[in-house]
Amino acid sequence: MLAVLQREHALLRSLLDSIDLELRALQDSDPSAIESAAATKNQYTQELAEHDERRRTLLRQSGFTEGASGIERLIHRCGPDRARLLRQAWQELLTLSQRCYEGNARNGQLNVVAQRMVRQMLAHLRGESTRSEVYDRDGRVAASDPKALGRV
Repeated sequence: MLAVLQREHALLRSLLDSIDLELRALQDSDPSAIESAAATKNQYTQELAEHDERRRTLLRQSGFTEGASGIERLIHRCGPDRARLLRQAWQELLTLSQRCYEGNARNGQLNVVAQRMVRQMLAHLRGESTRSEVYDRDGRVAASDPKALGRV
């Protein structure tokens, strides 16, 4: 089990690196770098899903439930040295998973904003309405007329 957790840790590290590359590509507005980082990120995500299934299978085969409760029970049944190693590996895995989740969410938000800006620029070039989306007092998204600012 320790080897599986360590491999997942290495994959999560690589995933986090690809998320950081994606962030730089988004900040640089580099479409080919964004596409490359996203492809790499998807590859690591797929590998992680396969290792997650391996971990679940090992837990089931060992008579434990899947997920955190199964890992905790497995750790509890190990000797002190092995338990310490497994607990440390599991906690590092959870921490890295959270960092990947947060980084991916951040990148997703940046991507949405960038896409919105491109759509607005294209609409402006086509002579279409260039109303921007803003938040109203209640936090809902509302259209804004840029000419209205001059009337205020």
